[in-house]
Amino acid sequence: MISVVASDLALIFNRCIECGVFPDLMKHSKIIPLFKAGSTSDPTNYRPISVLPTFSKIFEKIILDQLQTHFSASKILHRKQFGFRRGRSTSDAGVELLENIFSAWEDKQDALGVFFYLSQAFDCVFHETLIRKLHYYGIRNTALDLLISYLGKRIQRVEVNG
Repeated sequence: MISVVASDLALIFNRCIECGVFPDLMKHSKIIPLFKAGSTSDPTNYRPISVLPTFSKIFEKIILDQLQTHFSASKILHRKQFGFRRGRSTSDAGVELLENIFSAWEDKQDALGVFFYLSQAFDCVFHETLIRKLHYYGIRNTALDLLISYLGKRIQRVEVNG
């Protein structure tokens, strides 16, 4: 049964990739507000959890793997970028930071760390700029069309109390 479903999904996903289209039905998400702390009447005390269709998540993972492979093979990402990279973690970033601090200390040098916290960074990405950057870094034709399709015409509905 799984092999039948997998082969059918592969056909659908491959066709979407060939055509450069992310199906609209896979862009419908349910938003569930998750209470953090404070007053329940303050909307800023809730974190939105987006629930996507399972097929959408599978397809997104396929696209992510292809993008990561492209960026890795093209050596686009800096070797010291740890976030959102296969085989990298925040622990790796911490180890790198400590190594730099200890190295500077041993050499009687100064060490400086600059840290940024970007609140809701992914909500602030301008799609047009992202598309231009992807094109600049070699994502073209139907691959770029697929990502443009993925970003557009999203439908969200909020579900409160089940």
